[in-house]
Amino acid sequence: MSNIVMPRVDLHTTARLFLRKAVIASAATLWITSAGNAAQAPPTSVIVSQQSLKLEKAGEGILHLTARAPNCSWGKKGAESAVVSVTLDGGVSREVVLFNGDKAHTYDLLLGPVTAGTHQLKIAFRPDLSPEGAQKVIVDKARAEVVAPGDTRYTAIANMPYLYGRNDNAASDTPLITTYESRDAGEGKRRLIYTVIFSNEDGGTGNDLGSLVARWGRSSDIEWVYDVVVGPDSKAQSAVIQAAGHKIVPFQGRYEGRHPILRTATTNNMVSDAGQSPFLFALAPLRETFPNREPREALMDDTPWSHRIAAEEMRRESKWEKNPDPNTLAASDIRHYLQVNYEARVSGGAALAVQVRLKNGRVFLSNHGREGDAIARSGWLRTTIELPAETSPKDIVGIAFVRADVGSAAGLATVSAVRAFLFNGDFRPREPQFRWSGAPLDIVPGPPVLVPDT
Repeated sequence: MSNIVMPRVDLHTTARLFLRKAVIASAATLWITSAGNAAQAPPTSVIVSQQSLKLEKAGEGILHLTARAPNCSWGKKGAESAVVSVTLDGGVSREVVLFNGDKAHTYDLLLGPVTAGTHQLKIAFRPDLSPEGAQKVIVDKARAEVVAPGDTRYTAIANMPYLYGRNDNAASDTPLITTYESRDAGEGKRRLIYTVIFSNEDGGTGNDLGSLVARWGRSSDIEWVYDVVVGPDSKAQSAVIQAAGHKIVPFQGRYEGRHPILRTATTNNMVSDAGQSPFLFALAPLRETFPNREPREALMDDTPWSHRIAAEEMRRESKWEKNPDPNTLAASDIRHYLQVNYEARVSGGAALAVQVRLKNGRVFLSNHGREGDAIARSGWLRTTIELPAETSPKDIVGIAFVRADVGSAAGLATVSAVRAFLFNGDFRPREPQFRWSGAPLDIVPGPPVLVPDT
């Protein structure tokens, strides 16, 4: 591992120097100010930091970039973020949306295949890609890491996709986190499934936020984008992507090293293997995920800031109801919801909803009684139940499962584990209000089936 610390740079000073040099060099490109005066065209890229980076080994490079954007906040319309471009040795840039605004945050990105030796790292503020309110960028530090062949993470990182984003990702549906799942594919092969967590989805289920939080337990969007089988040599042998309409199609695009190049192609974050955009995201994985023992949303629980960013987007876009009411279908602040993780097996059209009973006798359902918002999937899942804003953990006295099949289904449904909790004010999960696992409970049509000990 090689480390490098970047000096703090005030972009106002950098920009003034840039413009002064530009005026001396050429006065050919002019623009007209609001006062009608000719002035030098504003730069599309301003170097914030430029450093030599010494790497002691070859492998896959990762940059841990800590930066902030004063005057910006993901919840502030017109100043949601600032965008920076990162290049190594003058190669293809990777873009980073500083969605955490004026608060320092470490953004992890892939540098791609690197050799041992000295490399030139450049970080530039991109006013042309940033919202109008973005004025400056401060780089606090950057730490470089090399994952070499032989490292247990190497194969997964070497095959991680790069993703061209949408043109509006500096203010909406921005990629926050990437992760991967690794499965044994036999004969020394591995199957790697790569997933991206976006701050929201403007299309698809995202058009009905109440349905989104009932069926998926969140306002963010979690999509697998690339599924590949790699050989013992870590090279891809076959791969598919999740394309528009949730269609699974073979990957036929290009690579950078072993990294496939994808593009977000729809407003609900499906991907294509063709085309490009001004945003090339190369997010490094936060960690491996394990769907046999946790729901996908657990990764967000590990990073409470991701829940906060998703919430700020909902508030800014006025997707939450102004006066939270758990009796309406409209969604509200996710901190008003009981988060319920559970392991279920369903078949034959069976679908489940979760019921919560409070000590005052009030009862609330995850699907608000809508059949289509019950969950007809198996595995570790999450749903949420909106409760009155003032509800505390001690107010919850019972959790039950209810069959909410669409039409008349003769299928089966069982639940074998439950974990329920509320968020605190900063979106961190509180200690579980309830945790249970045991012999599978048969959830049959009819009265709610109470989870033991609640």
